Amino acid sequence: MEIELLNDSTYPVWVVMRGDFWEDDEAKVREAYERYKEQNRVGTAITFFAVEKNERHVGFLDAEFRTDYVDGAQKSPVWYVEGVYVEPNRRGSGVGAFLMDHLETHVRDQGHTEIASACELGNDPSEAFHKAIGFREAIRSIHFVKRLI
Repeated sequence: MEIELLNDSTYPVWVVMRGDFWEDDEAKVREAYERYKEQNRVGTAITFFAVEKNERHVGFLDAEFRTDYVDGAQKSPVWYVEGVYVEPNRRGSGVGAFLMDHLETHVRDQGHTEIASACELGNDPSEAFHKAIGFREAIRSIHFVKRLI
């Protein structure tokens, strides 16, 4: 498997995968793409794909360098995994771990020592994935909103 960065040629793949993962429409993905391109240029975001030898893209990882407080992180700023997506038929095959290994190398090469991430309560597959690749649970949280009309 190889790594390929987000760029104009991989953008269409990102549109499809983000649509599947976050149910983003193309306008939302385009907005994210413009933001990520600028952040990537200054080194505060990265998006890359796992690509099989047959040039098939099977997953992606988005990460940002967050300067705000991140629950459970020992240091700030910290690299934060915004999302890891693996095509459904490739889940459990090591693609997600491959993507995380690449991010860890990127983060270490920059001299940082920590990566943060999150998943929603009840997302058992994501929780299991994080724990299997060495993340430790830092905090559990439930957020509330009350709409006033």
